Amino acid sequence: SYQFDAARFQLVRGMEIIRETEGPDNIALVRPLREVANTYRRQKLAEGRGIGSLRRALEIAQTSVDADPLTTARVLRDIGDWYIAFSRVNYAGDEYRQAWHLLGRVEDGEAIRARWFNEPNYVLREFPSSRGLADAGDFGAVEGFVRVTFDVDEYGGPQNVTVLESEPPGFKDDTMVRAIRRSRFRPRVIDGEVVYSTGLIRNFTFHYEPEE
Repeated sequence: SYQFDAARFQLVRGMEIIRETEGPDNIALVRPLREVANTYRRQKLAEGRGIGSLRRALEIAQTSVDADPLTTARVLRDIGDWYIAFSRVNYAGDEYRQAWHLLGRVEDGEAIRARWFNEPNYVLREFPSSRGLADAGDFGAVEGFVRVTFDVDEYGGPQNVTVLESEPPGFKDDTMVRAIRRSRFRPRVIDGEVVYSTGLIRNFTFHYEPEE
């Protein structure tokens, strides 16, 4: 619901309670620390408190006697997502590799690997412009769409973005292509290695009022 400040406020309150009742290094701090960082990423803010929270979460996960491989893997995955979203240089994917290997020690680890790494996922999503669009319930509004295909390189960048089909032709093609190009994706990890992915397809549907 885009209530980022309110979410962070509640997460910080929760962490204060954990520190007061369980201590400053309790494993229960890992999740709210992760979520604080993820609110900044979803807000598209490269805020230092975001990556700082993730580094603190990793420190706790790696030193706590109560930590488990899945908890640590989640933190590493989120650090990788942060670097893909905001790094200005090509990110080598070290945290993704570590997370992938840790999942080998987790029950249902293969299923989790598939969810996290089999297909590229948005880590920073730009949305197409809504200019010229109508609401679905508006009188006379009809549905349109743009379907695009693209690749995702090892650094999470979209490549070779191409419109496959659109209706009405050309109406929202450029804004959809621009949105994909400005987005960033978690790359695929296969057998512990970050790889280039080809042939992804995304659909953008919308409503508009046809010209008379």
